[in-house]
Amino acid sequence: MKNYKLFFKLSFGLVLAFVFAACEGEEETISLTPGTSLLISGSDEILTYDPTRYFVRGHSIDEEYTWTITGDGEASVSEVEGRYGEYVSVLAEEVGTYTLTVSSSNGLDGSIIIEVEDVNEFIGVGSDTTYIYEEDYLSGADTLFFPITISERNVDSTAVEFEVINGTAIEGQDFEILNKNNVLGFSAGQTEAYVKILTKDNITAEADRSFRIVLGDILLTGDGTSAVNHAPDSMNIGQAVIYIRDDVKTVNLIVDFAEVEVDEAGNFFINLALNRAVEEDVIVEYSIAGLPLGSNADKTNGSVTIFAGSTSGEIVLDIDPAWLEVGEDELVLDIQLDDVISDDEEVTLGQTTEFKVVVVPEEEEE
Repeated sequence: MKNYKLFFKLSFGLVLAFVFAACEGEEETISLTPGTSLLISGSDEILTYDPTRYFVRGHSIDEEYTWTITGDGEASVSEVEGRYGEYVSVLAEEVGTYTLTVSSSNGLDGSIIIEVEDVNEFIGVGSDTTYIYEEDYLSGADTLFFPITISERNVDSTAVEFEVINGTAIEGQDFEILNKNNVLGFSAGQTEAYVKILTKDNITAEADRSFRIVLGDILLTGDGTSAVNHAPDSMNIGQAVIYIRDDVKTVNLIVDFAEVEVDEAGNFFINLALNRAVEEDVIVEYSIAGLPLGSNADKTNGSVTIFAGSTSGEIVLDIDPAWLEVGEDELVLDIQLDDVISDDEEVTLGQTTEFKVVVVPEEEEE
């Protein structure tokens, strides 16, 4: 038993001596790898034009490292600054198989096989069908931005031309394209650019009008695997149909509930609103069912005018004191918006067009 304890103490002491000796060189790294070759850590599959880091395991600042890369195409290796040569960045420009090799000043070597793949840099439209509205311009956006995208990445500067093909929407009449010479430019690394569309407002009610944007020649791009290409025909991303819709404006009653009870005489106001001001007067016609014969309670006489530039109006009812007298029957007035009259044909009735006013007489005292 004593011999066993003595062996344990000696072994533990040797381990401690090894650790303390290694700590004396603060910049050195302890390596548990075999001493006959160098091991490289890093991915064995990378992409073209994708800088990727590799490092040698068990490095020491007391040694110098020399890195090289060979293979099926153009590739480069560069040391990462401030890392004593153990870290490098590899950049391959072509698809293929490459061997990254490192040698140390003490005569050790190591290597790793790297497979380099490519990614599809396809250019296409952001959406094959897009709906826009005349009102988008008037609401404050000077231009509408339709995206043209490059998939995955864009290594070098890219430029592509596009064509605008009129349909039921006519350029210059329904819209304008603001890009100079119908060309889009992408800086290196930029994967999205925009066709700038300015819609033109009118006051005519029309069906959806359409035009097409078709991508043309790629005027500028990188070489080889850094080049941007059109997608195969099967992907069908080379053109888009743009639909322009009317900027429909709506008139609605502004009420909290479908009906309200009234138990006081005097003027009662029912608000209505146009969701966006227009440059023409808007006349809203309405009807009231349930009024007693001969009553002149409808003070706005069946129509309300929302004046040009305004968005609100009100129906005025004069609640007759006689309706509230003890013993009178409950009176129900059904109000209905019926029609809109305006030179702007795009103004119409909305969804909230009905309201009920229930006049409740006083109850008899018991």
